[in-house]
Parts: sequence; structure tokens; C-alpha cells
Amino acid sequence: MDVSASPGMLFKFKEWIEKKLFKRHYERSHSLYLEDHSLGNYWEDIAPGVQVSLKTESVYSNLEPPLSTIAIRCKPDTKIDYLKIRVTTRSYCKETHDVIEAWDVGELPQVHKLLNFPVSDVWFDERADGFLTSYSEIQYTIVELVSNGEKVKSNFKLLQSTPTHYEVLNPEFVYKWGNYYSVELYKEAKIQLSYYIQIKMFGSVSNAYFLSLENRRNWNLVRSIRLAILNVILKEKVLNALFWSLYLAKLVRVDDRGRINLLDNFVRKSEATS
Repeated sequence: MDVSASPGMLFKFKEWIEKKLFKRHYERSHSLYLEDHSLGNYWEDIAPGVQVSLKTESVYSNLEPPLSTIAIRCKPDTKIDYLKIRVTTRSYCKETHDVIEAWDVGELPQVHKLLNFPVSDVWFDERADGFLTSYSEIQYTIVELVSNGEKVKSNFKLLQSTPTHYEVLNPEFVYKWGNYYSVELYKEAKIQLSYYIQIKMFGSVSNAYFLSLENRRNWNLVRSIRLAILNVILKEKVLNALFWSLYLAKLVRVDDRGRINLLDNFVRKSEATS
């Protein structure tokens, strides 16, 4: 009887193991990322007493379709009967417009979808010999504002902003099981783990750096071996494997800011003895 497993079966088994081990941890990291980038975290004034908050979607969005949204609210003691604003984006070759109308705007934010707002993306263009973005400028224009039953006539200042496209330029996303997951939390945890290892081996991160420079001038066998071991541990693949082994074995815990308990414990002990 042939009991050999086909490559397809082995791949499915590997996928099943990875999903069992990692999915809930990826979901935790992605949930924290969404909280940090949620609608309403940052507000901008577009008129006296009137604010907007923008939530843009990128190529790493799991929404279908990936529509950006805008929230509108008034500060306390301000009430708007009717507000019409135009949201414009500009790129090297395109301009988009979304016109939003809102009635009875108060302190409770009203959320509207931006149907024409581009998805945040960055790519290299050979003709331009550089990187291009899906939009390089966002502009808010108040078309009409009615307060206390009267149309407000004022030369409202145009609000313009220049997006950074940070999440596209610095992607900490993995595509697994049909979704994108931000693993930024664990990137920070790995950095913390690398600090912890350097502190345990050399007393501090700066000591490890300066000792490596000193070794070039003053050769020392024991010190060189320790530095060689450290250099191997700090290689991306080795550190990644070490972190996940410790984390899945629950020997390392990671808080919501990416800090690991090993480093915290060491710092607390150091402070207690100093």
C-alpha cells in the first residue's frame, strides 16, 4: 500500500499547522493596528467649530471594496444645520472629487464613504525614474455651510495635507488565509528581544556596539566568540525563529505596545539594584 504523501497534501498540512500556531497572534497584532489607525483618532479643523477625520484605505486593506471614509463633527456649543464639503485628491496625472452633504451636524460624528477616493499605493515608474503615489495631496473645500438657519458667508481657508503613505512605504503586512495582517506588534517585540540579548551578553546595547569596534583594534578571542555568536543570533531569520519559539512556548510575553516581559523584568531588577 502506497502511504507516501503528495506535495499538495504536505502543503495543506503545513498551512494547517501555520494557521493553528499563528493566526490568533496575527489577528491580535492586526486588531491593535486597526485601533491605532481607526477613524476618529485624529481630527482637523475645516471651519470654526467644525472638524473632520479621515480614514484612508491602502492596498493592504481587507475591505471589499476598499473605500476610505470621513467623519464630520462639531465642537461643543456649535451646531450646523447643513454642510457641503468637497474632498479632492491630486496625483501626478489625476484628480478625484467626492462631495459630501451632512445635515444636523453636532458633537456625535457622522460617517460618510468616499466613493472616488484612491486607494493608497506607491510604485516605481521607470519613465519618471522614481516612485509615484496614487495621490500626493488631499484638499477639503467648504462649498456651503448653514448654521442657525442662515447661510454662513465667509472665505473659509482651504485645508490641504500631504499624505505620507507610511503603511505602504513601510509595510509590516503578511498575506495569509485570504487576508492581510499587520505584524508590526511583533516587529517591535523582536527589536526588544534583540536589545535584551545584547544587554544580557554585554551589559548594554551600546556596549555591544562599542566592543565590536574595539575588537577591530584590540583582538580578544573570548570577546570575538561572543560577538560572533551575537551576530548570528541577530540575523533576521535566526532572531525570527528564536522569537516565535519563545513566544509560542509562552516563555516570552508581548504587551500591546510590543514590549516583552523579559526586558521589563531585567530593567526593573537593574533599577532596584542601582
